[in-house]
Amino acid sequence: MSNLKEDGMEKGEQNAAAEAAAAAQTGSGNGAGSPTTAKRRGSRSTWMLLIGIGTIGAIALIVGLSVGLTRNRSPTPATVPEPMPATPTSSPPEPSAPSSTSTVGTDTVPTEPGELTTNTGVLEARMTTISSDISRGYENLTEFAKDLTEACKFLSTAVILHDAGEKGYYERHEWGFGFEFAVADGGFDESASDTTESGSPSAGGVTDYGTVNQEVGVDEADLVKANENYVFLVYGDMLVVYESASGVLVTNVTMPPVEQDPTVGGGGGPEEAPAEVKSSIYWGPTKPQIKALMLDGGNLVCVTGGYSGSSFGSGGRGEDKIFRGIDDTLIRIYDISSLGTTSELALTNEKYVSGGYNAGRSVGDHAHLVTTSDINFWPLVGHLRRWNGEFRDAKDVEEYKATAMAKANETIPAFVTQFIDEMGATDESVRNLFRLALWDTATGDEASKTVNKVHGGVVFSGYTQITSFEMSDEGNDLELSTSGAFIPSAWGETYSTKDMMIFAGNGYGWSEEGYVEKTYLLGFKLETDAALSSPAAVGAVPGRILDQYSVSIFDGHLRVGTTTRLFWRWWEDTVVDEDESSTQNQIIILEIPDVESTNEAVFKEVNRLDDLGKKDESITTMRMYENLAYAVTFRFTDPFYVLDLDPSDPQILEELNITGFSSQLYPLNDEKTLLVSLGFEADGGGRTTGFAVSLFDSSDPTDPTLVDRFIVEDDDDVWSSSEGAWDTKAARLVSIGDETGIFIVPLSIYQPWPATEGNFDGFVAYDVNRTHITERLRVPHVRSEDFYECYYPAYLAPRSVVYDGNMHTMKGHSVLSTNLDTGENMFDLSLYKPQINSEECVYWIFEE
Repeated sequence: MSNLKEDGMEKGEQNAAAEAAAAAQTGSGNGAGSPTTAKRRGSRSTWMLLIGIGTIGAIALIVGLSVGLTRNRSPTPATVPEPMPATPTSSPPEPSAPSSTSTVGTDTVPTEPGELTTNTGVLEARMTTISSDISRGYENLTEFAKDLTEACKFLSTAVILHDAGEKGYYERHEWGFGFEFAVADGGFDESASDTTESGSPSAGGVTDYGTVNQEVGVDEADLVKANENYVFLVYGDMLVVYESASGVLVTNVTMPPVEQDPTVGGGGGPEEAPAEVKSSIYWGPTKPQIKALMLDGGNLVCVTGGYSGSSFGSGGRGEDKIFRGIDDTLIRIYDISSLGTTSELALTNEKYVSGGYNAGRSVGDHAHLVTTSDINFWPLVGHLRRWNGEFRDAKDVEEYKATAMAKANETIPAFVTQFIDEMGATDESVRNLFRLALWDTATGDEASKTVNKVHGGVVFSGYTQITSFEMSDEGNDLELSTSGAFIPSAWGETYSTKDMMIFAGNGYGWSEEGYVEKTYLLGFKLETDAALSSPAAVGAVPGRILDQYSVSIFDGHLRVGTTTRLFWRWWEDTVVDEDESSTQNQIIILEIPDVESTNEAVFKEVNRLDDLGKKDESITTMRMYENLAYAVTFRFTDPFYVLDLDPSDPQILEELNITGFSSQLYPLNDEKTLLVSLGFEADGGGRTTGFAVSLFDSSDPTDPTLVDRFIVEDDDDVWSSSEGAWDTKAARLVSIGDETGIFIVPLSIYQPWPATEGNFDGFVAYDVNRTHITERLRVPHVRSEDFYECYYPAYLAPRSVVYDGNMHTMKGHSVLSTNLDTGENMFDLSLYKPQINSEECVYWIFEE
């Protein structure tokens, strides 16, 4: 959704869209008719109905969208495609000869596109299967609308067949593809190390305020940003700025309020609301939330979400929209270069974009913002469900099918019109689309075969958009370039290098084993001389990634680590083999196509490691540094793996079996052979017993050791944890010398409620070096007796920065500065927190 009609559709473009949508009208049922754009109604939310479960196949659609900066090209008149036949052909086309293939993950992807044709007695739909051909784009809007119409027929047919109680089949005219599971098992040995202590080295003069990033040269958006003189904080819907040296509050800016739906595609922001909107999350007015900050030189980007009002529980506006989250995210750019002479932030530009915030990356001045949107199928298939009143008089299945087919012929054109309208698609924009194609994830090796009918809304599942812009853009209208894709997933993780961004979407596919977890890979090329991204390659691998660190690029190869969970097919009369692992962990190595010199648009698997972990274990953390990599799996014990990811011969160099597990890893030296981890100690049965900080040494990769482990507490009645266990940016490892550092970690310790003593919520600084971990100092951010009081929905994410040996810790409602050598408090900055019983106060514990 290219900022959804960023400049508005010209009248000619609207006519072209309507004419393109007319391509969906057929000569069957009620005959040809004029498409109309669906009216936009609001005020009650509609949960998307899940259309199927159980023994159904799964096929998914992918289409990418890239909208350039030029939007003045006149549209090409849309040509109406051949009409849909009133009844299907008597027999499907003859199977074509198998084409040459390449490999995506373990999915065989044809070099030439195959074709999947419905043969069901309802609507005939023809769609191509995914191949390298999908990158060639569309000539015009009419061509795109034709493929979109076929996809709508495909899903409509599946819904009708489901409600008719029939299986329905599609004839596959190319090679099937899928993957097999390889299950590894084995024993383990115990090993551990004793803890030693030493004095704390001085932190005087040490400064470290940069964001914790995955790749050098790629800055990641975060909830705290800092430069030499100022720290910028997110506090709910408020941007807070304070001086780094003194802790003096400079200014705070509240984001525009949520009022009502922004106009579709306008980029013009919300209009005035007819009435105040209440939130279902707490008892005050709905407020937007700042999702991330991006910083480059004198420009600060503030990304705020929650403006569309179409999210679940937000008041229910936008019920008829296809794309949930239209204009949900607000981009604001502030000039911060004048701070010091003025206390005001100068707003230089702003614009709304669609989708909920997922991630942000910047390379120099070029910002790339990732948003995702759910797709609402109800306008397409809701009218076809058999329980609707108009079908109640149907005497039998055949009459229902005929009536529903006629209804689909009316529904599809309106859906296509609305779809194109909400996208703001034009002849210019669709020329850089990934073509619509089916991700056929059925397994098998026959050249011609049938697969179960598509069902469950996976044809359009989610939309991922990358919005690129220059942070120094001070024009009257912020220029945005967008690219994106429709995939069988609405959520996932983002990874980026300087020249390629990967969105890894978590989803499901279908195999002979039943539903299986899959990760769908979208590769976008990032231009180096302009803020532009464009579709580059696609792929799919088995299993699900844990986080962005499960993805890495090195030397022309994409490496992806996943865990596949095998589901018990309860609907079949099967016996569960207790000796078989319920998980499979693997690292797949794929070749990245040269998008400049080849038409290939798929990630090809070249090798893999598929025997990580013992029975029933899952990956809990991964780090990949060039060909050296680490992985931790866990269920009862913690195998710590040292890996060589040489694409020609990937292998496990060694595994270290210890109790507990790690969930984050931070390198202590440049060689990445000393690693500090956050995680938990656990007993032999896998029950966690306390939060732990560990130190690993893999200087000899064939003999890794656990050098030291600091266990925060091991009391069965006490619970300890850290946001750093799941948020990499929450902890910071500050280097103060060769293989020596201070590890700043947020920590919470909870005594049994309602105890008022012994609770802790704040930060701990640990001294770490090659031989030991020791606690340096603690900084509490809340009094123990206040643990179970009022909770205000605005709060500071746990973060830390260091200026000249003074550690600034942010958490909850306060910023504290503490000298790392003396433990002296340098300043306190308390942010707004309402009194108990205020309107915006939510209670953790209700008292009589």
